[in-house]
Amino acid sequence: MVKLKAVFTAVAFFLVIAPAIAPRMSVHAAPAGGEDYTFGETEITGANKLLFGTNHLESITEPVQLVYDFKKSGTLGKTFDDKIIITIKKVLSSGRKNISFRFLTGKNKIRFPSANGVNTNFVFQAFLENDVREMNHQTGGSAIFFRNRVRHALAGNSQVVSTTFDFDEKTYEGKKIIVKPFSRKSIALISGTEDMYSRFSKYGERTYVFIMSDQIPGSFFQISAITPGDDGNEPLTREVMTFLGVKTKKK
Repeated sequence: MVKLKAVFTAVAFFLVIAPAIAPRMSVHAAPAGGEDYTFGETEITGANKLLFGTNHLESITEPVQLVYDFKKSGTLGKTFDDKIIITIKKVLSSGRKNISFRFLTGKNKIRFPSANGVNTNFVFQAFLENDVREMNHQTGGSAIFFRNRVRHALAGNSQVVSTTFDFDEKTYEGKKIIVKPFSRKSIALISGTEDMYSRFSKYGERTYVFIMSDQIPGSFFQISAITPGDDGNEPLTREVMTFLGVKTKKK
């Protein structure tokens, strides 16, 4: 059972139904999201199963830290590089884990709750909650509305495709989830919200891509949220989280 501190319940809103880090380690993986995909309400996918119904932490058998790079850029807002660390504090006899977060640092840091007895890597929910806060800041729109749109789009108006990616000089197989929760078509699916599109139309082509593989500790290799620019060059916003590796905790 997940035990969340009440003061940080926003992340729970999204709930719906390795190699060691070496000095100067680099990951050469271009953010996904530029491909031409179509989105239809009839394309009910396995996105929810991958995100909410999968044991992301199954391959982890001892306390470790999952380390991710986080890059934010674009013509809107600030640009920075930072880190996200998911600490597996304890592996229970059931195989479930007790985990804690360090989501960014300094002024960018967001405090998220620890979770006990879980199989889910909540890094994707933390990424989405940070993204919702950014959109709320940029547009003045309702954070609840943005959370709902992402959640509902993942439940139906999304795609899952097979993919491969390179990491640590190896090629991995996995799945890619692609979703555009703020497109005009996606917004029009909700009765009474058609007129809201004009308030954040510049985010209409914002594309979220989740690259996952059970061959990667924690299951998430990369998550990106990219809003194309009007000129087709520099994006308005680009947030990319990429898995760097596993760091063994010192005993």
